[in-house]
Amino acid sequence: MRMSCFKARTLLSLVVLTALAGCAGSPTLPQAPQKSTPAVTPEPAESAPERAAETLPTIVEEAETPSRPLDEDVLFDIMVAEIAGQRQHYAESLQYYLRAAEQSGDPGVAERAVRVALFARDYDSALKALDIWREASPGQPAAVQTAVTLHLRRNELAAAAEDLAEVIRTASSPLSGFGHALALLRKEEDAGNALVVARDLRDRFPTEPGAHYLLSLLAVPAGAQEEAVSAIDEAIRLSPDWALGRLTKARILADIGRLDQALALGKELVEARPTDYETRITYARMLIKSKRNQEALEEFRVLLEQNPDDAEIVYALALLALQLDDRKPAEEYLSRLVELGKHADEAAYYLGQIAEDKDDFSAARDWYARVTDGEYEIAAKVRWILMIGRLGDLDRARKELENLRGSQPELASRLYLIEGELVAESGDSLGAMAVYDHALGMQPGNIDLLYARALLGEKIDRIDILERDLQAILVQEPDNADALNALGYTLADRNLRLSEALGLIQRAMAVKPDSAAVMDSMGWVLYRMGNFQESERYLRRAHEALPDAEIAAHLGELLLMTGRAEEARGIIDAALKKDPDDALLLRVRSRLP
Repeated sequence: MRMSCFKARTLLSLVVLTALAGCAGSPTLPQAPQKSTPAVTPEPAESAPERAAETLPTIVEEAETPSRPLDEDVLFDIMVAEIAGQRQHYAESLQYYLRAAEQSGDPGVAERAVRVALFARDYDSALKALDIWREASPGQPAAVQTAVTLHLRRNELAAAAEDLAEVIRTASSPLSGFGHALALLRKEEDAGNALVVARDLRDRFPTEPGAHYLLSLLAVPAGAQEEAVSAIDEAIRLSPDWALGRLTKARILADIGRLDQALALGKELVEARPTDYETRITYARMLIKSKRNQEALEEFRVLLEQNPDDAEIVYALALLALQLDDRKPAEEYLSRLVELGKHADEAAYYLGQIAEDKDDFSAARDWYARVTDGEYEIAAKVRWILMIGRLGDLDRARKELENLRGSQPELASRLYLIEGELVAESGDSLGAMAVYDHALGMQPGNIDLLYARALLGEKIDRIDILERDLQAILVQEPDNADALNALGYTLADRNLRLSEALGLIQRAMAVKPDSAAVMDSMGWVLYRMGNFQESERYLRRAHEALPDAEIAAHLGELLLMTGRAEEARGIIDAALKKDPDDALLLRVRSRLP
């Protein structure tokens, strides 16, 4: 069974990719490379919606203290409001807070009423309370900023711009004011509305660089790319020596996909300000975005020379070294993180992988045992289980997986997939089939389990199982490209129902037109159908995108069939240098004259 086309979904179902990003101000880095070993790696924590994270007591406590003694009726209303809020009766809480604000005219009570109303999304009541707050405390910055939020939620964009103009005028400096405006507008869910307000502010302050800077940053998420560039260019024209403006232009160019221009400007800025942290780290991030990881590595090395105890830079270097498969420096950087006591769990996890790659299983076990907290803990446990299973203690590995399923039921399907793979690797295909059957008995219709069982069915020459399970996936997900491709390829490879195979692969290609695996399948079914010219076109595209052993073998087979043995020899020999034991390559090579 082909790894390139079939294994992709199963392995990805076993590998929950980790978001490898540092703290604020550090680069978002590429995913560090995974071994071909399937594993459950940690899922990034999802950001809970802001509203779900809020609680009424927190909102209340953020309000200012009442500015003068309150009479008993007002105090009673506040007490009832707080109790109602604690019980999540927000409408009732708001009713009492609003009455207390109206009776007292106190800015602190009015602010409480506004915040509860915003939390409850009762914008009419929020506006009533806000009027009381602003009348009692004219020019109060928090009130003005809250007014901006409320106007945005009520789609009152001109009013929001008017209040933001007040924020800018009363700030310690215009640039500081535009910074406050940017922070408020970035919270607006409708990027188009934020852009409208930014344009209004630009028109109110046409000679202020900050107004054009603000517009440039808000134009990008609204899809107004050229406007973003024009705006930042105007900001730079108004303030030619403003380093932040030029750096922002480089970031905007990168964000809108004009990477060559972004990198040219970034390099120019680094050369002009070689010791500026933000400039160099921005340039390094852009290099990563352009997949120029070796150059990014060099920039981070300079940053480390300038900031030798910055753990986030060390972390970035470790991940980049892993991405480049440069294990010695990666190990050094990860060990440095352990010394610094930063990202210690992640460092131990990757040091365990490096030790495992070197067949130093004792060290790998020790490193995995040090991962005791955070997202990587389960991943480390699973890698240790895989390791002991592949070292021959399959019974223990299966017992550990059973225990882990008991403590982590949400991972049950992935852990069954791992158990099935381990059992199959041991040579017990029927035992692996029993694992999948059992798992599907508890989770009927699970797509990843169906896919894994389909692959195993092909391995034991039970095409009926493969076809049954892949069709079951397609009933649930008619456009599942992996299932379409796997079924189409299997039929083509076995020279069965070629018209049907072609239709399945065409459907897969409609979903994943740039997939090397699907292009290879298309080339192979066309080869089987005798359409060598079209077959070659797809196989060459697939080989350019992913020159793996199977695709090379298919292209070599086609070239041999069409009388181009020397070219076939070159492709097969090059592939054998990377995969000297690949059976398919060796079979084609044996037929070359």
